[in-house]
Amino acid sequence: MTTTLPGQSVETNTPRPTDVLVVGHVTGVFGLKGWVKVRAADPAAQWATPGATVWLGSRQLKLAGVDRPAGGESKGLLHLKFEGVVDRTALEKANLTKGTLSMARAAVPRPNHDDGEYWVDELIGLQACPATSEDDTTQAPLARVTDVSSSTDQLFLWLEPVSRPEAQTDNAAPVMLPFNAHFVPWVDVPAGRLGIRGLDELLALNVVKASTAVSAD
Repeated sequence: MTTTLPGQSVETNTPRPTDVLVVGHVTGVFGLKGWVKVRAADPAAQWATPGATVWLGSRQLKLAGVDRPAGGESKGLLHLKFEGVVDRTALEKANLTKGTLSMARAAVPRPNHDDGEYWVDELIGLQACPATSEDDTTQAPLARVTDVSSSTDQLFLWLEPVSRPEAQTDNAAPVMLPFNAHFVPWVDVPAGRLGIRGLDELLALNVVKASTAVSAD
């Protein structure tokens, strides 16, 4: 479904807020009528509504149109049109064809933790603990979430081992695993922790791989 608002000026002069949230990335131009392709950080992309204020880099813009292409909902794929952009030429002339989209955090609908929804920056920095079940929240942390990436309709957590005197973590490479209920049965943002099934084995395997790579060189 496509919704649009009348075009106005392309850009406003309101300063970018200090507390912003990355909501997606403009990946290119779509068609000849001034639309851009966007991969949203959150597949639901509830923030994407006509009239919403966004920042493309440091430039403030308003959304004039939002199109959710069939089959793209689960992948976070959107087509957006900015106010004041009448066609592809205007889009390219204004240099609005690529970049990171952000919004003031206060304007983004809050995620429902009970439904397994989180802001990306809520996950980064969490301590990762071994978990054998959804109720196993007592284990000591073995790693920390350092980044979150996405591919198609799947989010991935990047983990780095926590240094422990009894563990050989010097050669441990970062671990990437899917962020879903199978691998991550529980997340406790207030406590700064999450549980990961098979974390010990994942870290041990990466130590072996990293050590092998060092020896091969």
